Amino acid sequence: MVILKPLMVTMYIIKKTINAFKCQRCGHEWIPRVSMEELEGEVKDTPIICPKCKTPYWKTKRKNKICEKKKYILGK
Repeated sequence: MVILKPLMVTMYIIKKTINAFKCQRCGHEWIPRVSMEELEGEVKDTPIICPKCKTPYWKTKRKNKICEKKKYILGK
């Protein structure tokens, strides 16, 4: 039976920082389907809509909160 030292196990684990997007409306986070080189560097094209809520305004926060149960606008 071979016992691996902790140093040997950590050699295979690497950490990378990649670009991802977050919808300011629904809070959904996603990684675009592009090459790995583009994920690590500058993003050339930003998405048009949020893949979850389908809003084209995913980059801007809501101005007023909408209560889903009573359907009235709060914060005016």
